Amino acid sequence: MKTTDANAVLAYRPLHAADAAAAHRLTQSIHWSHRLIDWQALLRNGTGVAALAGDEIVGVAMYWLHDDTHASLGMVITAPDYQGQGIDREMVERVMPALAGRSVLVNAFADSRSMYEDLGFVLVGRVERHQGAVFEAQPIALAPGQRVRPMSVGEGPALAALCARAAGISRGHALENLRPARDCVVLERDGVAQGFALCRRVGGAHVIGPVVAPDIDSAKLLINHWMATHLDVYLRIDVVGCPPLDTWINARGLLPAITFLSMVRGEAPQGDATMRLFTLVNLALG
Repeated sequence: MKTTDANAVLAYRPLHAADAAAAHRLTQSIHWSHRLIDWQALLRNGTGVAALAGDEIVGVAMYWLHDDTHASLGMVITAPDYQGQGIDREMVERVMPALAGRSVLVNAFADSRSMYEDLGFVLVGRVERHQGAVFEAQPIALAPGQRVRPMSVGEGPALAALCARAAGISRGHALENLRPARDCVVLERDGVAQGFALCRRVGGAHVIGPVVAPDIDSAKLLINHWMATHLDVYLRIDVVGCPPLDTWINARGLLPAITFLSMVRGEAPQGDATMRLFTLVNLALG
């Protein structure tokens, strides 16, 4: 193992789309399961800073601008040989000026809490990660007039608007890139879309999220659809502050894996009380 200190990082520079392969190697070094295609998707929507030792990228920190008032920070990673030297903090401090005037969201590991608190972030919630496989379908009865159907062509903007209502921030650009039609289903009642859920491959798992719905029973209908169509498949669900949903997901076989801390610097976004974001598609995007 190399002996390093913060001075071993010779430079910091902006992160570019062409850095996807180097960033992929970085996540491999810490045993995260992101694929090259996942990094390419992240870099289409966001940017950030890279820390370099010589020509080698040994750290990254990314951010995404959602609208005029909110942004997310994430994918803050340092290579194993360079950890513990303050590089994470230096990278975060270097991206914060680009986010001035916006409230900044981050879903952090517990051991990073003090660093973010020092930088002005406060705890506002938790995200519970569940992962595993479902081996048996358990149908849930639909209410009269309800159905779960594939997303229609051209329906993306309307679903992005539902997500913005639920989350209190606009993320339509991210949804557009994450959402082939075959990966999105809509919960409809009497011809009106009530919510939706995506399921797509991220790293080594199929991730169910975002799930946007008016209530927990509707969220269960959407999640259950993807469970039933992905039996014996490794699944991941990141639940946003909803213990009853955590309990139901556990009972279906997706067990708790890790708790992330939702933190914000500035004003936390306020969603519409009639619509809720139950699960995330990517923790980095908030």
